[in-house]
Amino acid sequence: MEKYASTYQNPRFRWTTPKVDNRTGDRATVSTTVTMTTADEKVADQDLRFTVVQKTGWWVCEVA
Repeated sequence: MEKYASTYQNPRFRWTTPKVDNRTGDRATVSTTVTMTTADEKVADQDLRFTVVQKTGWWVCEVA
């Protein structure tokens, strides 16, 4: 998405509230959809899944 965004002026990003798909102890898998909108109203979505671990807060350790 970053490469795609760099070809447009003023891209804007938003994402859905992350949804917990699976949680086991201090480890969880969450998913969200990132949406990029360009100045000329082009729109692109990308579904992302994160593996996070809880230490002193939730930290991302993998993105798929």
